[in-house]
Amino acid sequence: MSAALFLASSSLVQERSGLLDAVRIAERTTRGQVMEVEAESGSSGRLNYELEVLVGGEIRELRIDSRSGRITTTSTNKLVSWVRNLFASDRTMRDFKPLSAIIVGLEKQSGGTVTEVEFEDDDHHLHYQIDISTSAGSASLYIDPISGQRLGFALED
Repeated sequence: MSAALFLASSSLVQERSGLLDAVRIAERTTRGQVMEVEAESGSSGRLNYELEVLVGGEIRELRIDSRSGRITTTSTNKLVSWVRNLFASDRTMRDFKPLSAIIVGLEKQSGGTVTEVEFEDDDHHLHYQIDISTSAGSASLYIDPISGQRLGFALED
């Protein structure tokens, strides 16, 4: 994990709305499936969360202010072909556990804080890569989006 990201994740505790809150806001507002979320510092040094949410045939990109919990910008893109193909077969987003439920379970079990989430497709094996920081260190967990089960992990330096 880069030093900048580690420092950003450490400051999450001081912010009013954390990553989990941002995911819950996006789920509630869009009624879609949050696919990715990361913390970004704005030009003013203020922390924002950038999220990608799958809603119907579109990917909505949201930016949520960490202090107010307000959505400050949104944009919509048509699904790119690789994402569309993922859900054209027997896979369906409706089978995914809400990302907020996965995060709550991981944070409760580890006592840590989720700092970033990415949705990945490795040879048609869908998973979330979830970066988490705990008192014991940082790790990337690979989580099945349907069952919420851990598929693997990698310790960070």
